[in-house]
Amino acid sequence: MNGTNMKYPIGELAESASAAVLTADDQRSEKKQERNRSIIKLCAIGTLILIVIIFSSIAWFTMNREVGTSGMGVKVAPAPFELEVRGTDIENEDDFSKADDEYDDGVDLEELDAYQTAGQYGKIIWRKTGTSADDGHYPDGLSPNSHGKLTFWVVPNSTGTLDIEFKFKVRCFIGTYTPAATEDADPSLNNLFEVNESMEVTAENGLKDAADLAKKKDALKYIQSHILFFSDFDGTNYSGFLGTGRSIRFGDCINPSAEPKAKYNAGNAVTVTEGQKYQVTIYWKWANTLEQMIFDSNSQYRDDPLFATSNTTDRNAIYTYLKDTTNNSAFSGASDIESLLTTIQGGTDISTALATLTTAYDNADQIIGNNLDYILIEMIAETAS
Repeated sequence: MNGTNMKYPIGELAESASAAVLTADDQRSEKKQERNRSIIKLCAIGTLILIVIIFSSIAWFTMNREVGTSGMGVKVAPAPFELEVRGTDIENEDDFSKADDEYDDGVDLEELDAYQTAGQYGKIIWRKTGTSADDGHYPDGLSPNSHGKLTFWVVPNSTGTLDIEFKFKVRCFIGTYTPAATEDADPSLNNLFEVNESMEVTAENGLKDAADLAKKKDALKYIQSHILFFSDFDGTNYSGFLGTGRSIRFGDCINPSAEPKAKYNAGNAVTVTEGQKYQVTIYWKWANTLEQMIFDSNSQYRDDPLFATSNTTDRNAIYTYLKDTTNNSAFSGASDIESLLTTIQGGTDISTALATLTTAYDNADQIIGNNLDYILIEMIAETAS
């Protein structure tokens, strides 16, 4: 990972053995040893930028504020809602400022240890109260199997109905570093550069050549595909997979005050009261292995399944997601991915196809670990059309 190799050593991912000759317990043991040998870590910017888009114009949490976009000023109408996040700690705040210099805190609600969007603020950083992995805070960086939750509140500006769509995006960065002064010290982060399609090789970002840049862009595609988003998690199993669009409507979010838990108003607008706060929690998971995503607890190939055995809807949706190679890229070094997944989904003579895709999935994780330094998750909230 550029200058962080000494802090986060990355070894070779062992080539997966044929699934046909391994018992389920053997597979789990092998994968645990594999992860112990090779920990792929990213420094996590433990934040969420909340960007509101209203009427297809960039609102940046503003009311009639001009925002420069490639030299163009954009004016927007007042937003029909605000977003609120709570907590007192910004993870990696100094590093985050290097990733996005347009960041602003938002309105400080001291009595709640919370921050809320309001007219003049362009962005608001995600504040988190948790310090455990259960809350998605990983002090030593992220690795496959990391998980967490993103909780925020919708605060309507008027009484009536709201139909909002929340869209999630994974952004990635590489860093430039000053070498550590001593063997036991960490290198110092100088600057962060976002990896995206417009990125080029420059003296400032430290990229070596076009091949180096191509690896970074491949890693971006892989991590964007490997981190999954869900509307619900019961402590053991996920449900409500957000799919390729990584989006969900307000009405399809779980209402935490309902007993038993229910969606606000599935597929429809939500009736809201001005000033009342409506909690939304979205869950994310960096899937550990291919087997974890596609097999249930009854399968000999299972690996800590994401979904309950009865949840065939989300499991089938994962297959559709992985086959969508136009919008997703979860595998490195495999071809005919759709055909291989179809073979596995059919459940007959799957050992060769499974071994091929398992190795390709792990190869993609290796490329992520070797080429990216930081990630952050960005949410866009817009009125649904």
